[in-house]
Amino acid sequence: MNHRTVTNFFRILSLVICALPVQLMAEEWVYDPWALCPPYVVPELEAIDEPPASENDLQLSADMGQLVIGNKTLMRGNVIAIYQGKTLMADEAIYDQINNTVELNGNILFDSDQVQVRGPGAKLNLNQESGSFPRASYRLKKQHGRGIAEQIEIIDQMHIELDEAYYTTCPPEKEDWRLSGQQVYLDREEGQGTARNATLRFKKVPLFYSPWVTFPIDDRRKSGLLYPEIGTSSNRGAEFALPYYWNIAPNYDYTLTPRLMGKRGLQLGNEFRYLHQKNSGEIGLDYLHEDKSTGDTRWFYSISHRGNPLQGLRTRLFINSASDSNYFQDFSTDLAVNSTTHLERLGELTYTTRHWNALARVQNFQTIDPTILPENRPYQRLPQFRLDGRYADGPAGLDIGLNSEWVHFYRDEGVTGKRLDLDPYVSFPVRRLGYFFDPKLSYRLTRYDLEETGGLNPSQIDRALPTLSLDGGLFFDRSASNSVRQTLEPRVFYLYTPEDNQDDIPLFDTGEPTFSFGQLFRRNRFTGADRVGDANQLSLAVTSRLLKKQSGNELLRGSIGQIIYFQDRMVTLDGSEPRTKNRSDLAAELASNPLPEWRGQVSMLWDPFESQIRRGSADLRYHRNPKHVLNFGYRYNRDDYNQTDVSFAWRLNPQWQGLGRWAYSLQDNEDVATMLGLEYENCCWKTRIVARRFVTATPGDYNSGVFIQLVLKGLGGVGNEPNALLEQTIPGYKTYD
Repeated sequence: MNHRTVTNFFRILSLVICALPVQLMAEEWVYDPWALCPPYVVPELEAIDEPPASENDLQLSADMGQLVIGNKTLMRGNVIAIYQGKTLMADEAIYDQINNTVELNGNILFDSDQVQVRGPGAKLNLNQESGSFPRASYRLKKQHGRGIAEQIEIIDQMHIELDEAYYTTCPPEKEDWRLSGQQVYLDREEGQGTARNATLRFKKVPLFYSPWVTFPIDDRRKSGLLYPEIGTSSNRGAEFALPYYWNIAPNYDYTLTPRLMGKRGLQLGNEFRYLHQKNSGEIGLDYLHEDKSTGDTRWFYSISHRGNPLQGLRTRLFINSASDSNYFQDFSTDLAVNSTTHLERLGELTYTTRHWNALARVQNFQTIDPTILPENRPYQRLPQFRLDGRYADGPAGLDIGLNSEWVHFYRDEGVTGKRLDLDPYVSFPVRRLGYFFDPKLSYRLTRYDLEETGGLNPSQIDRALPTLSLDGGLFFDRSASNSVRQTLEPRVFYLYTPEDNQDDIPLFDTGEPTFSFGQLFRRNRFTGADRVGDANQLSLAVTSRLLKKQSGNELLRGSIGQIIYFQDRMVTLDGSEPRTKNRSDLAAELASNPLPEWRGQVSMLWDPFESQIRRGSADLRYHRNPKHVLNFGYRYNRDDYNQTDVSFAWRLNPQWQGLGRWAYSLQDNEDVATMLGLEYENCCWKTRIVARRFVTATPGDYNSGVFIQLVLKGLGGVGNEPNALLEQTIPGYKTYD
């Protein structure tokens, strides 16, 4: 048996292993998915007396040396060949030099880093690079997969047939599932396999059968059926969906998902995706011809596009639309989506250079909530242009910039018009090791050209207002212990803007954000350009931190601050009475991370005039790893809500894990959202069952559902996939499927 013979043999055998239909899905695991499997004992291979000097050298050994019988060379007894890190063992090897064929008999074992193959014999034609392996068993080490084929026929390098083959990741003593096919044809050139009479069994119960099915055998995507989705909910009833994936081209694909819902009927889900070097996007459409419950045609479509046609130039298109106002309440499985009131349609073009950012945008909305009156619906921007620039290293160290905007606001009811807003500024920041000081002066010029005023507002309004701010702070630190350093960071922020009556200006896009510690240092207490708040005020704040000396990690941070008003605030959003209090609420924050697993944060607004908390929140999180997570949350607003939120994901033992969430309104004495789940995992499969219930947009009404998922390790999942829902509901939890 010469060097070329064994080289070709290893080459052909490697082709068999690479093409075996066991790598249907490559899973990415953060933790070891096979930790629950019994250890696999690899038999020790006999060593050759003189190991190869390098991987490319061939070494042969046998109990009985070469015997030449005619044109055949015979080796018997513990035949061992080592080449390129692979090992082949057999009881007997017969090489035909004329036909260039090799026959191996008795206890064949092929072993490499990736795979191990066993069988009673093999016949190979080295000229045609073909051969057969009867009753061969194989094992993929990294994928933890194994199986048996009654016959493996190598047609050529790229085409292989297997008869009566199966695959599983379960141990032999407890084979809970297997994927089998009567005949499997592998086309490595096309990157796909074809199986006839394919059956997937779990606990010997058939889950899936197809007389003909195709599947990928490499990283290339392949058209075909995806795994079915199964579930039930109070709004839709029992559900069953069977997606079909069409791999149109390397950069185009389409998924059709027929979804049968017991209470609604048959819905067709469509998703088309494209990906180019400079743009990408998705187009989706869910269509239900006749809803059993309403008798109406129900639909929702979305278009999303992102592009980068030139350096610095970006495009974005985002369009959503629904057939009716109850669509999300009837079909959504998420509380946030269920509460959607508006759907955005947006087209955007941005251009960025070192100093300038330019934007052109058109934007409108579909109002989903019918209770919102036309005069209270959001304005459309048809169009909007922005130009913002900044020169941070200007003359004499000045920071010079401009924020500017022109926008046309439109809606069917109420005042409409155009707004030009120019906000140039200059500052002289000084930053040193122990202090900083940043004086800033801006002069905002705004012009309105209004329509549909009804005689209540002038058609043209001009406003010009300067704003001066002085921001400064000090940094002190001291050694609190051998390992901890403490800082003290007082900060002072003075703001002055003269008062100007702005009641004639309509509110196109302006509001007032919720007051918090961060609002102490805003230069305008309103968002948007329709109001510039008058100010003559001083913000006083102090922050202290405990830091680890070696790493600099923050162990504890506390901040407290308040605004002192030197005059009443005359400018309001709705023309209401001026605000006359001489002090703001006292804003305080406390954050702690004493151990890597624990993190806590508390924020509070204290009303000094009524001596009570106006608003507060508290969060405490334990995160040892994604399988051991605890979250405790509390939210309080004196005039609005009082809620608790608890969630957890906890591994009870190596096989069982509990999941749950409970959000409760203390103010209304009712549940906001509840979820309870249980997960079981063993060596080769796991399953989840999750039940959830949450309030809808209708007061007192709940939507509930049950989701079941079966995950066959090394193959994929069967059932409704609640992964994204669980990870969103339980912060810090990961499903790893």
